[in-house]
Amino acid sequence: MKLKIDRLIVWPQDVRHAPRVIAFDAEKVGVITGWSATGKSAIVAIIDYVLGSSTCAIPVGKIRDLAAWYGLVIETAEGMMMVAREKPASRQVASDYWVAAGYQLETALPARPVANEKVDMFKSRMDRLAGLSDLRLSPDETDGFSERASFRDM
Repeated sequence: MKLKIDRLIVWPQDVRHAPRVIAFDAEKVGVITGWSATGKSAIVAIIDYVLGSSTCAIPVGKIRDLAAWYGLVIETAEGMMMVAREKPASRQVASDYWVAAGYQLETALPARPVANEKVDMFKSRMDRLAGLSDLRLSPDETDGFSERASFRDM
């Protein structure tokens, strides 16, 4: 599966402010350094959340309180795609996504994403891009290790 992160985006609740963007070089290994409590772990948690996590580990504080949506611009085998997931409400995860396949890097970011997909549809799309089957590994077993593979397993 080809999946490279080009940018991480955080849209603020206050639309008068521009989204925060962190650009990555997809051809290099990214190393994030800095002092304690400056947001390094939040970057990993945001990536995990946007890519369909069933829980949200984005730290409580400014990054959760002041954000409205979290997003990624990713490169896939089918081209560039922008995906964004709405901020979770209190202790629940959001199921709303905004997906723009065929995204052009020159396109201006929207002031605020508008949901056009649900988490299950997004995961199915990514599973298809990864070439994964929707069949269970073992139809007779009932333990968690017999479930079908997901792009998140990769």
